[in-house]
Amino acid sequence: MPSSSGYGTIAKIPFNCFVCGSALSNGAFQCFHVTRFSSNPVCQHLFCSECSRSHAERFRHNTSRLVSLDHVTADATFACPFDGCGEEMSASHYDAHVEACLFKTLSCPRCNNLFTSNALIPHLVGEHWFVHHQLTYGNPIGSEISKNGGCILSGGDEAFIFFFEHGELYYFWVGSSPAPADFQLMVNIATQAQQNCGVFSKPALARSRGAVRLLNLDLDHVINQNNILRITIMIS
Repeated sequence: MPSSSGYGTIAKIPFNCFVCGSALSNGAFQCFHVTRFSSNPVCQHLFCSECSRSHAERFRHNTSRLVSLDHVTADATFACPFDGCGEEMSASHYDAHVEACLFKTLSCPRCNNLFTSNALIPHLVGEHWFVHHQLTYGNPIGSEISKNGGCILSGGDEAFIFFFEHGELYYFWVGSSPAPADFQLMVNIATQAQQNCGVFSKPALARSRGAVRLLNLDLDHVINQNNILRITIMIS
């Protein structure tokens, strides 16, 4: 499944989450746990909001937002966490940049190796034999995916990647800008013996960089036995 990674030294000042390393662009949280024998905090680490909740649940420590540091966040300059980028931005632009950064790494749905979004598509085509089609919005595109169980539709600055995993059809989206508006998707699955064995249709589906399950079908035997498996996709 696709997943992002690659956090390193992020803020120009040392203002990063103790657990995940992400920049504290949305505020800093601190653990104020004290022992029975001391009035001084034991932890004192800074966390992002998500890791603060996890820390509190795991260790039963009290955490709270450091409102006094909000002005530091507002005035700080943060660097992109992904190797090779080097862009710097204010806190208000940080989340949008990280989501759309071309140097953000994704895991290959076949081998789980990490690639930037620019390198993932050539890898899927060259190493895993995904079928690559030019995306034409509003027109159905058919693809035989019997050998590889996956195909890619790309056009402009975005691409839609479809693949089967344990009989389930997934998709995820990659693009060079923040995800635009929802799109309409229609998918039809056909095998050598059955022309219509799976249909998915949704008028408003979000562009997602994480894998989204579309259909649950028992098609592993089709792929494993080299039978014909055909997918028809229309995106508008």
